[in-house]
Amino acid sequence: MLLLVSFLVVLGSYIPILNAARPRCEKPVPGGETVTVLENATLNYIVFTYEGSDRDYHRVIFTPRETISPFFFDGKSVNEEYFKLNDILDFETKNQFIFTNIYATHVARSNIGSLCPPLTVNVLPVNEFTPVFDPSVLVVNVPEGLPEDTTVAILNCTDGDKEPTGSPEGCSQIIIQSGDNVHPRFKITNKQIVTTNNAINYDTGDVTFTLIVAGIDSSTLDSQKTGSMAIIINIDPVNVSMPSFQDLSYSISLPESTPVFKEVFDVNATDRNKRPLGDLAYKITDGNAADTFMICQTTGKMFLKRPLDFESDDSLVYYVTVTATDDRLTSTAVVNVTITDVNDNVPICTPTYQDVTIDEKTSIGKTVASINCTDEDAGSVLLYRITSGDCDRFQITPSGDIIVTNVFAAGNIVSTFHLKIQISDGFFESIVWVSVNTIKPICCETFKIPE
Repeated sequence: MLLLVSFLVVLGSYIPILNAARPRCEKPVPGGETVTVLENATLNYIVFTYEGSDRDYHRVIFTPRETISPFFFDGKSVNEEYFKLNDILDFETKNQFIFTNIYATHVARSNIGSLCPPLTVNVLPVNEFTPVFDPSVLVVNVPEGLPEDTTVAILNCTDGDKEPTGSPEGCSQIIIQSGDNVHPRFKITNKQIVTTNNAINYDTGDVTFTLIVAGIDSSTLDSQKTGSMAIIINIDPVNVSMPSFQDLSYSISLPESTPVFKEVFDVNATDRNKRPLGDLAYKITDGNAADTFMICQTTGKMFLKRPLDFESDDSLVYYVTVTATDDRLTSTAVVNVTITDVNDNVPICTPTYQDVTIDEKTSIGKTVASINCTDEDAGSVLLYRITSGDCDRFQITPSGDIIVTNVFAAGNIVSTFHLKIQISDGFFESIVWVSVNTIKPICCETFKIPE
């Protein structure tokens, strides 16, 4: 056992005194102690008070034989020293300090002393950081009609604060704050945006959702903090509806006199898909003999493309097949077009002038001339009429024969009647002129043979 020698001045001489005991720790107590300190504790904060004793009544100090940063000793009294903070603590960097090599020693002889029981300093976290989403703005595109619990986006929410062992890290809760309040289409499950059982329908207005998502941290010691992000969800339309015609078959009548490029029918179809998927393209795919019709690709309006002629066209009934196509789907309809006859031809007479000569004694009822007329309109009936020049001497039959109806007056040797004949099909008219020359017969008594 080492003996310490002290000197006492008595009557001008030094008297040695033996130090019979080493300094010892009173605190920490045998077995060690544990203390806590918040990570935001200020400099010079007193973490612990070391206490010692010496039976020889010497002053005790505490000498570390290990690194004690970020702490230091600061004297309090004869046998006590404060264990203070002299640097910033950071729970996220280091949350526990254990000191096992600190001695209680003489103030003048740091090599004389006894080892103190261990001191454990646990750093407690402070809620310093706000939860952060990465990215802070997310834009996603998803198709309409997704089934329930389909993942739309994965959320990455972090928090700079660490938590005590056993406590949840980062965002303990993520909620949708706004943007989907009425009949929610989305929910959060396991830090993922997923669909609910409320259908997403582009055609009823579900075009874009702007969700504000909040992340709440997991602090258990301080007030919780909240961070947020924006998620823009664009809904892509899906073609789920076929074009629809009001009827599958339409019937119209079209006069042969219809002008070229005139609209003859509108086969407009509808599509429940919104634009652009609901935009329809129309096309004639069958039954358009002689390229008779055309259709507007965007409106479905049908137009006559060439002149019609009831009398000469090969087809008088057309079964025109029209297709309407959206982005993906096609429907068809048939337009039955019947061409109807129109009185559009003038009666044609050959010849248009006749010159005939008859005897003035031609009997009543005798045919003196025949008018030869035709009309290309199917079913046309021609009407003949003498409009002038007959002087009540002639009539014309329904078939166009001119007959004598009255005797001719005796007189001049030659008389001429200029008959104007009108031929009508009920709409158009033609004119034929007939000159009837009457002559007086030459009798043998009129002339004498010279002797």
